[in-house]
Amino acid sequence: MTKGFTAIALCAPMFAASAVNGQELSDPLKNRLFVMPTGEIIDKGSFVIATMDMVAIEAAYAPTSYLEISTIMFNPFMLLFDDTRRDFSGSFGGKLQIMQPNGLLHGTSIGVNLLWLPTGRDYHYYENDFVFYSNWYDKLFNIYPPRTSAYSILANVSSSFGNSNVQGHASYGQLYYFREDRGFPIAQRSISNYAQFGLSAGGNLSQTWGLKIMTELFFSSPFDKYATRGLIVGFRIYRPVFAFDVGIPLGFEGVLPRKDDDMPYVGLNIFL
Repeated sequence: MTKGFTAIALCAPMFAASAVNGQELSDPLKNRLFVMPTGEIIDKGSFVIATMDMVAIEAAYAPTSYLEISTIMFNPFMLLFDDTRRDFSGSFGGKLQIMQPNGLLHGTSIGVNLLWLPTGRDYHYYENDFVFYSNWYDKLFNIYPPRTSAYSILANVSSSFGNSNVQGHASYGQLYYFREDRGFPIAQRSISNYAQFGLSAGGNLSQTWGLKIMTELFFSSPFDKYATRGLIVGFRIYRPVFAFDVGIPLGFEGVLPRKDDDMPYVGLNIFL
């Protein structure tokens, strides 16, 4: 998994040199890498419509320089190709940038999202008159015993640091969900921890085009030997009005919200 980080370190001088020529161009989608949140939010007044891995649609808006609100729904067109996930699911939340860029610090932010993630029809089962939920989402976050509520709360703190060409990113989060122990019909709140680390390096290709090489690591329940661990390595091409992401997911077998684990990650982000 360290190969992606090594590649970014080797590419950094190239980007630094290219950034000198032409007008400075910045990544408009600075609030995340592929999926991982960074310590920043999108620019004030920006509104973006995005596809995340072609299975989810996101809309985000920043009314101020420190607040971003967003909503995500799973792409209904994907249901035509994957009949195991017929239930609608999505989230709504916000991101507060509590520390603005200052020197090497690019920002620190806190994000909170309310998620509604039921199960695919083939995974929905009953036991002792209780409804349990289990699907890709539970596998990704290493949730066991299974949930007894379709609602969950995701909270994280993220930070980004570096210079204008090379940045490091770190995020730690907790997922709050409800479950019921067997024989005890009392809902209990449970917590699943996760951590993400990323690196990015980028600069101008011209006055209107930019390129960023990115990699991110994901760990669910970092201290659990059965935890999910995955890596995405790829790049982003961007202009002031859009960003296009392509990445290769590694180590996420059976836990991503799509049928084929070998497909590359593809994301299109348009700013209005």
